Amino acid sequence: NDSSGIVTIHEDGNLVLLKGQKQVIWTTNLSNSSSNRTSQFSDYGKLVLTEATTGNILWDSFQQPSNTLLPGMKLSTNNSTGKKVELTSWKSPSNPSVGSFSSGVVQGINIVEVFIWNETQPYWRSGPWNGRLFTGIQSMATLYRTGFQGGNDGEGYANIYYTIPSSSEFLIYMLNLQGQLLLTEWDDERKEMEVTWTSQDSDCDVYGICGSFAICNAQSSPICSCLKGFEARNKEEWNRQNWTGGCVRR
Repeated sequence: NDSSGIVTIHEDGNLVLLKGQKQVIWTTNLSNSSSNRTSQFSDYGKLVLTEATTGNILWDSFQQPSNTLLPGMKLSTNNSTGKKVELTSWKSPSNPSVGSFSSGVVQGINIVEVFIWNETQPYWRSGPWNGRLFTGIQSMATLYRTGFQGGNDGEGYANIYYTIPSSSEFLIYMLNLQGQLLLTEWDDERKEMEVTWTSQDSDCDVYGICGSFAICNAQSSPICSCLKGFEARNKEEWNRQNWTGGCVRR
């Protein structure tokens, strides 16, 4: 966020972010040092650090994303090792350190889906990936023009990523401060990025907002109601519009 910050290759071969000329505020922190390394940006924003003599990739920025999913960047998880690549929200518009929300892939038996968590609690889910779309996103069949791909890769990883079929388009996903995934597209007439989709159309999109045995209807007031034959578990909390306790059978 400081205009004086620069990214450069340190004498030990690590990429470093410098504040001013000397203060290191971030480093790739690779253990094996070498002065014979090069770095390069791809067309879609991947920063790569390579060994100059062999061309081997030592580190790339897609393995440590912040709040933005770029074309070709994979959200992934490995249930065996616990290794994950996920998005994290910022603390504030001017502070890019890790905020309250994160987004990544959840792997079940033959099921892959995307979740957003508020700290450790589920906040939103995409529904399972069926090989063509996320079944929980109603607008996906008509809205999405991007080439989403994903599933289990056969090596223990479940991943989701997207590509852009046309070079004339540019689309990115961002996890904002409020825990919403935003799809932003480049508007060539206005010369700016425009939000064209959000993961949360209404409060009913918040995971488990009404608790168990309840229905959420964004057109109703209040939005939560118990199923027929059920009543609020805690009527005082329910009347204060805290519905997370859900309903129980009468």
